[in-house]
Amino acid sequence: MRIRIRSVGTVMSPQRSIAAAFASAILIGTLLLSLPWAHTDGRWHLDADIVFLSTSAVCVTGLDPVGIGTELSFFGICVLLMLVQLGGIGIMTVGTFFFVFMGRRLSVSEERAVIASLGENSVGNVVPMLKKTLVFTFSWELIGALFIAYILAEMHGYEPDHALGHGLFISIMSFCNAGFGLFPDSLCRYSENPVLMLLVSLFVIAGGTGFVVHSNVLSLRPWKKSLSERGRLTLHSKIVLASSAALIAVCTMLYLLIEWNGAFSHLSWRDKLVGAFFHSVTSRTAGFAGVSTESLSPASQILTMAEMFIGAAPGSTGGGIKLTTAAVIVATVCSMLKNRSETEMFGRTVQERTVREAVAITVLSLSIVAAAVFVLSVTEPVDKTGAGILRLSFEAVSAYATCGLSAGSTSSLTVPGKLVVSLLMFIGRLGPMTLAMTMARAGASTPKRYPEENVLVG
Repeated sequence: MRIRIRSVGTVMSPQRSIAAAFASAILIGTLLLSLPWAHTDGRWHLDADIVFLSTSAVCVTGLDPVGIGTELSFFGICVLLMLVQLGGIGIMTVGTFFFVFMGRRLSVSEERAVIASLGENSVGNVVPMLKKTLVFTFSWELIGALFIAYILAEMHGYEPDHALGHGLFISIMSFCNAGFGLFPDSLCRYSENPVLMLLVSLFVIAGGTGFVVHSNVLSLRPWKKSLSERGRLTLHSKIVLASSAALIAVCTMLYLLIEWNGAFSHLSWRDKLVGAFFHSVTSRTAGFAGVSTESLSPASQILTMAEMFIGAAPGSTGGGIKLTTAAVIVATVCSMLKNRSETEMFGRTVQERTVREAVAITVLSLSIVAAAVFVLSVTEPVDKTGAGILRLSFEAVSAYATCGLSAGSTSSLTVPGKLVVSLLMFIGRLGPMTLAMTMARAGASTPKRYPEENVLVG
């Protein structure tokens, strides 16, 4: 499949188009954030921190090396929000919408590229899908901004204009699963406000579920008598909803057991429940902190890394290897234990190609993170006893999964370390398969069929 850029007359694959779009957005964001008007001190800032910050915003990660609440001006915050919004909705989605709005018709291959960027496989009318995506996103964010602003004004004494601005900031960061905070402690100061914590969790889940699943759920008509008119949940939607609920429930219980007398010890039993639920939700890819990540025990940090690595749903604002990938891997193992030759889920057989892609994504992701941790252990100061490796591993997984939680290493990274983490965020936002297809040579040779031979494994 190829996309022909008509103005230039060259041919570019969809994967390379997406990679080029993200790279261009990062470059433009870096230039804008380096301007004197973007900083409170009124000076130029074109350095590794700004490259890191722009990458973190476009890749909806949320790792903050400078402290945006004090470092960036109002203009700088607006630029950051714009970059997060572009990265969250999808640069291809926004760009295509403006092309369509200006009257430009899309080719079939271009429609396929945009639909693929939204996590869809089938080709349909892309214009209604784009409109629904944008309306859906902005509606969630506007509703969230109003509710959060009301809570901040009524419960925390914010002035109306301050409450609305801060509410809009938190709402966009929540739905886009970015996790930037205007305060150094993220959302820790609101840890005893269960209404706000649960509301933010709701918007994080909504953004991390994926537009395809939302569209499928909203298309259901359970009151209709005819089965064809009722519609049904697709296998993809079932996997996303079930695995998301299971992951949040299990991790909430584990955080409660581990941190009841630890990081949550200063909270009431009600706030402990809400805090464990909030951390379970935000650890998937949102990056907000209800309690200091550094105060978590090593066991909780490892559990958090596992959650971050799994991530959210395909076609969503979240990252990670994706819920469906992890679910397919688990289902394949279960099928093997049952001595079944095919992977089965919810009464359906998963295609062999999907299983192979899930294995490839997982192995590639583990390899990339492991390589990054190795490089960071060279570029960053680490004790000979190995102290600090967990901290660097946490940072690497958070960057690759575009989560944004930090165990305290972001601001102390060296310049080479920041560049490594920036590259991790970029790769994580694209996805390992997209990266591999981007780097692959254009003309693939005709596949050959070789004789089979047995290999001993295990």
